[in-house]
Amino acid sequence: EDIFLLPHSSGTSGLPKSVMLTHFNMSSNVMQFLEPGGTNHQLATSEYQDTYVCLLPFFHTYGITILMNT
Repeated sequence: EDIFLLPHSSGTSGLPKSVMLTHFNMSSNVMQFLEPGGTNHQLATSEYQDTYVCLLPFFHTYGITILMNT
């Protein structure tokens, strides 16, 4: 329930506003990205490591949640 991140959104209409994202929100999104079909994933070893191309900026919520936290 603790607040993890307060990104600011201008939205599509109206004034800018803050969005409260909790630790649970962030960790759930990362787990959904890492394990979309369950818990069958390869652990990082000295021979194997996941690599991500980070095309989204880290100031965007999607870039922070999925790319930087993963």
